[in-house]
Parts: sequence; structure tokens; C-alpha cells
Amino acid sequence: MRAVPRPVRFVVITLAAAGAAACADQAPTGVLPSNPAVTADRAGPLANGRHIIIMKDGASTMSNLVSQVQSLGGRIVRAQPDIDVVTVSGLSDAAVATLGNRGDVDGIRADQSVPMIPTREQIMGQMVRAQTDQSGAQFFTTFQWNLRQIRADKAWTVTKQGKGSLVCILDTGIDPDHLDLQGKVDLGISTSFVSTEPDILDRNFHGTFVSALISSNGLGMASVAPDARLCTIKVLDETGRGSFSDLISGIVYAAQHDADVINMSLGAYVQVQTKDDVQLIKALQRAIDFAKRRGTVAVAAAGNDTANLARDARNMIEIPAQLKGVIS
Repeated sequence: MRAVPRPVRFVVITLAAAGAAACADQAPTGVLPSNPAVTADRAGPLANGRHIIIMKDGASTMSNLVSQVQSLGGRIVRAQPDIDVVTVSGLSDAAVATLGNRGDVDGIRADQSVPMIPTREQIMGQMVRAQTDQSGAQFFTTFQWNLRQIRADKAWTVTKQGKGSLVCILDTGIDPDHLDLQGKVDLGISTSFVSTEPDILDRNFHGTFVSALISSNGLGMASVAPDARLCTIKVLDETGRGSFSDLISGIVYAAQHDADVINMSLGAYVQVQTKDDVQLIKALQRAIDFAKRRGTVAVAAAGNDTANLARDARNMIEIPAQLKGVIS
């Protein structure tokens, strides 16, 4: 469903997925390509002026922390008591150090935006001639060998085809007026956590494409669960970049809105080098754990880089695919 960035390293950053009713703004932390050969076509991390504060499990002092952040000149972007994580912006280096020394703070991590899907040029490749007759899910017979590979066409005749299920797609947004998606998208739940793109409209194409694979009207292309209800949670911008804080928020938001499945056809293959990096993984894991407790299944792409995730180095991790509780 998506190609992911090649191996990348975390870098020192300043703060950071799609939000909940109790959340404010949005945005994740960054990584740098560890292989110089891949830096030409993948931009490095971009600081977004945010920090993710990871409080100790079960901390009951979030309101006190919020007050101190504000007294130090910072702004609360999101407060997520369900996972004991707070996203803030506008902190000085001294303020970061002060907050990091609190007894109820497990860690504080600068956030950055990183590429989580390939550029449009990388995905599209050479142009193909479109079929003029798209009736009856024309693409299924000719192109959609992947659905036959997983025997989705066999399941259509013996299952509920996803009826009664809500699938939230964390991606670049969606085109709800697309002929294959009209009437499929729950616009009341759908939202965006990308500050530069506050609407749900897909300016990339990736989110729309992934959504139609999950549930479509079967005109242009067939889908896995034709009767499932969709919601879109925008956590990536039109370039495919996204922040870890937006990803975290998106997972929490979907679980709070009783999603049966969270689909994340995105990710980054990162090298964990410092204690700060471990804290960021912990914040993501907390979001997944929260979703699991709510009965939400998290699914993520393993990547298209042929990395053997069963034999990679111990300090490498594909996130979110290799987090505990995620179907990869």
C-alpha cells in the first residue's frame, strides 16, 4: 500500500498524529537518512517548534505541568491524559531543561516532520493508459491481483464484507466526492491534525487510493471490505511528511471514536540512538496500547524497502509497524 523511507536516524529536535476532543492542535519527531545514497530523493527532518513531554505512567499532575509550561512561555498544543503525553510549543532550551528535571516527567523529545510515504513521482512511475470503461470495478480483473492473492473476492461471498465496522485511515486525507467513495466516508468523525492543511481533502492522492482499497463502491476498483464505513484522519501533508505527535494524536483520536480498525499505510525505518529516541517510541507505544484497550485493531505497512524486519539490527525499528500490538 505504501513505500516507506529508507533507514533513518533520529536527530535532536524541538516538539511532536490526528486529534481527540480533548486535544488542541497537532505533530511527530524526526529522523535523518543513515544511508547517504538515499538523501537525494528524500528530504531530511524539519523542526516544527514543538516538544513531546512523556509523563510517568499514571501521573496525576498534568494540570500542574500545563501551568508550568505556560509560566515558562510555552503553549499547550495537545494534552492527552489517556496516554500521559503533552505536546507543547515555544519552549526555550532552558525551559526544556527545567521541565525535563521534573520528577513526574519521564522524558521530553523535540518533534520534527519526516517523510512517511514516497513522493508522488516515486509512486507513480511511468504513466499508463487509463481504461475508458470502468464499470463493474474494471480494474479488479486487469490490475488488482493483490485482492485475489489474499482471496478477498472469495470472502465477499461468505462474510459481512465489513458491514457495521468503522475503519479510520491515517494518511494524507481523502476525496469524499470520488465516485468510488461517495457515501462511504463518515464526515462527522473525519478530521485533520496537519496544521498547514486543516481540512480533510487529499492533496496527494495516497490517502484516497488507500481508502478505496479498504472500502469502495466497486466502480473503478474493487475493495477488501465493500460495506465498511470509513473515516479519514489526516496526519500527513501533501508531500507525504508527517510528525510523530500528529501520528500519536491520530491513533488516540481513532480509538476514542470507537474505530474497529486503524489503518496506517505509512511509517519510517529508524535507528534508535539515544534515551530521547526511546522516549519517543514509548509515546507511540502508549498510543497503540490505548487503542488496544479500547478494542481497536492497529494495522501498519511493513514498508517497501525489502528490509528483513525479523533479522535487522537491534537498534533499528520500523514504526509504527514493529510496535507491540500492531499488525504489520
